[in-house]
Amino acid sequence: MASSSGRSMSSMAQEFGVCIPYDLGIMIIDEDITCLKLLQTLLSTCHYRVISFTDANEALQNLWEKKSDFDLVMAEYRMTTMGGLELLERIVLGVNVPVISKN
Repeated sequence: MASSSGRSMSSMAQEFGVCIPYDLGIMIIDEDITCLKLLQTLLSTCHYRVISFTDANEALQNLWEKKSDFDLVMAEYRMTTMGGLELLERIVLGVNVPVISKN
């Protein structure tokens, strides 16, 4: 991904001495398809492996089946299928993966 100056993220990271991890598995859960696609595109350009879901129950099932594939979960806090606190609790207790909850 190039910045407005035309430099890549990795070259800017090296310049500032920042270590950006590559190849992390990230799950995104959000009922807003536009937000989901935007996040998926941005994270994919940073070389992350991204899988996204609009349904929290389907996402949890996939997470439990493929625990080792995910290093991080990003989830919408307000969803109709499952509340944010319930989702967070089920992820942390069931899989123990870091979660970023967004609104």
